[in-house]
Amino acid sequence: MSAATQASATRGTRVGVAWIGGIVLVVLVIVVLLPSSPPPYAVTSEAPDGTDILRRVMDDLGVELRGGPADEVLAELAPTDVAVVFVDRLGDDQEEALRGHVAAGGRLVVADPRSALAGAGPGLEVVAGQGVSGPPGCDLLPDRMDVALAVDGFAGIGPGDVPDLVRVPDDATASCFTTDGLALVVAQADGTIVLSDPALVTNASIQAQPGLGQFANLFVPDDPGGRVLVVEGDQPPPLSGGDAGLPGAPPAALVRGMWLVGLAALLYALGRARRHGRVLAEDPPVEVPASELAVGIAELLQRHGEVGSAAARLRADLRAAVGPRLGAAGTGGPAPSDGADLVDPAVHATGLDRATVDLAIRDQPVTDTAGLLDVASAVRRVRTAVLSPSAEPPSG
Repeated sequence: MSAATQASATRGTRVGVAWIGGIVLVVLVIVVLLPSSPPPYAVTSEAPDGTDILRRVMDDLGVELRGGPADEVLAELAPTDVAVVFVDRLGDDQEEALRGHVAAGGRLVVADPRSALAGAGPGLEVVAGQGVSGPPGCDLLPDRMDVALAVDGFAGIGPGDVPDLVRVPDDATASCFTTDGLALVVAQADGTIVLSDPALVTNASIQAQPGLGQFANLFVPDDPGGRVLVVEGDQPPPLSGGDAGLPGAPPAALVRGMWLVGLAALLYALGRARRHGRVLAEDPPVEVPASELAVGIAELLQRHGEVGSAAARLRADLRAAVGPRLGAAGTGGPAPSDGADLVDPAVHATGLDRATVDLAIRDQPVTDTAGLLDVASAVRRVRTAVLSPSAEPPSG
């Protein structure tokens, strides 16, 4: 490989490394600096899966609704407050603290029917894809719930577009919109209120069916000074089960980062694939490692006994190989025994310096191993240059 080619390859490698480093840096900056999407059911989120509208409805009712990390909320939770769990990502101690809140007379609203807080064991049985039919009613909060207005929220909604339902357990004390043993809301014996689907109170649902805003009445504390506090857990989401669109979904920042990495890789590939200028053909040289060359010289010395005989053998083999290509054969007579007539054609055909070609082709005295190594190196260079597929035979 020529020095220019080696320099070009090294420069290309450095440029590639710089490209990759720059891309990684840009991706990291974007992922870190861009704001993350709020989690589902966040009370300050105006996204379709947020609950900002519910918060504003509670404001209109004169009730404070806010959320926070589980430990912070549980530390200030009073018996007059209503605790809310939209998605159960709580630890065992946090769930036990909420059961203590219910035992002390507080209210707990669980919008995750599969939570252990919703019922004994794994929670309530969830049934999807069934509409609300039959005589509607809500015996849970009859003095607060405008049943007719809430039912209007479901008018015209067919199966497949309705919230999930839960099967009413035998020990339930009350339920809302119950049909064929299924309900949208269930009150457990301990006072816990379970919503069959957190989508009942999301921004998208209330905007599409304003009558669903009636479910805000389930959150209003009995005490005028009570608050509604959303308990947000931080435990890892389950790998299976639960709401397929929520607990098992990767964080939005991670998804965005993966897309950016893919885009950066594509741009890098396109940049590296772009061709600059005319394509040039370059015959790769036949490189002989130094260790292989040394072994070859040792074998020559062992066979021929002295450096002079070994050098003569190398030159004779070279003249036999390159002579036909340089025009020495078939010209009406044998070439001079020392190869002098091949020197000029070889210089013309290869562009190598005359001293190298002369040392490789013409018989000259060699008295030591260092000289034999010089001859072997020159022979290899001339052989490679003359026998290269792109080498032109000398003219004239």
